[in-house]
Amino acid sequence: MTEPKTGWCIEEDKLRYHPRRMNPEGRRETLQGLIQGSLYSSHHVPADLLPMVFLPIALGGLAPPDELVEQLLGPKPPDEPERLPEAPVLDKSQLPSENPPEVPGILAYDEKMALEWRWAEVSDEDWAEHKAGIDEENARRQAAYTQEVAEYEARHPLLEKAKRDHQAAREAWEEEVARIEEGNATLKQRQQEYRDQQDSLSEGAYEEIGVFLGDMGQSSPAGINGHPMFFSVQIVHKEDWERIWKAWKAEHERLKNLDV
Repeated sequence: MTEPKTGWCIEEDKLRYHPRRMNPEGRRETLQGLIQGSLYSSHHVPADLLPMVFLPIALGGLAPPDELVEQLLGPKPPDEPERLPEAPVLDKSQLPSENPPEVPGILAYDEKMALEWRWAEVSDEDWAEHKAGIDEENARRQAAYTQEVAEYEARHPLLEKAKRDHQAAREAWEEEVARIEEGNATLKQRQQEYRDQQDSLSEGAYEEIGVFLGDMGQSSPAGINGHPMFFSVQIVHKEDWERIWKAWKAEHERLKNLDV
């Protein structure tokens, strides 16, 4: 007699899971555990709570093995995206001890005068003269700053080289970041496509599962929505569960109608 398949396998280019079958003694022990309350079944647990009641499900305990998935889909894409490199910093060893010229403050037009000009309380000539004075002073400050910077850089010839080197490193870094971000976006798309293909291969994979069982003696002290939580789970084949459930209902009915 051929032994029934157990666990994950590939059938007709699809992933299938076959729960271990029970012998009659195993079914009787399971039935007794349910009646005595030492076993807790998923029969009355809402589907959205299954992973929280039977924690191995949430932790991937029912996921197909990677080696079987890769037999059908090829190598799995990497889980982690490529890390971005740190931005380059200016080599301070080449910087002069002398502080560079301070960037001058830029004067703004007088807000009160601008408002009065809009309300025709200041003539166009006065407003134009005011703006011309501000523009002239800002131009003078900028020209002076440009001259100071040129003199500063002339006193420190290595500074220009350090700035050029830093700019080149910065441009190379930006190109590398763009390459990595594009690669990570492609990886994210590949990961989603791989998951979608895996889901397609797993359609109907769990059809032979009848129920999940947890041992009340090993349940977590915590619970959720009136249900216990388990760190281990027993998976029962649907045909075994049909027989166990039928016997449980018959025993339940018998106990209800006992003549005491």
